[in-house]
Amino acid sequence: MTINTENFRVRNLSEMSQAELDVLYRRSSVGAIPVGEAKGTTIVAPGTPFGSLIAPLIRLPFWQGKVFNPARRNVLNRISPFRFKAIQAKVNLRIAHRARKRLLDFSLSTGDQNR
Repeated sequence: MTINTENFRVRNLSEMSQAELDVLYRRSSVGAIPVGEAKGTTIVAPGTPFGSLIAPLIRLPFWQGKVFNPARRNVLNRISPFRFKAIQAKVNLRIAHRARKRLLDFSLSTGDQNR
């Protein structure tokens, strides 16, 4: 499967099928853990008209993005229109030996949120 990444934009993600997204993520490299707030993109039912209709409805009341803190190796989700920081995960760069590439590894954490 060939994916044209020339003039690629984040909004293209919601237009892609699940199979295309899988290929894109498998072929993509990972950079450093981001720093600070990231708006993020909500992808629901990728490649279907339903997905582009429902994604904004999920984003506004529920999920507003993430806040990355590489020094503490954690990420917090921003939820609700008030952007409360909740649902912490630990973030690590690791090597996936089978794929022989670097991955961002998110592990759900229930401890101190280290805001």
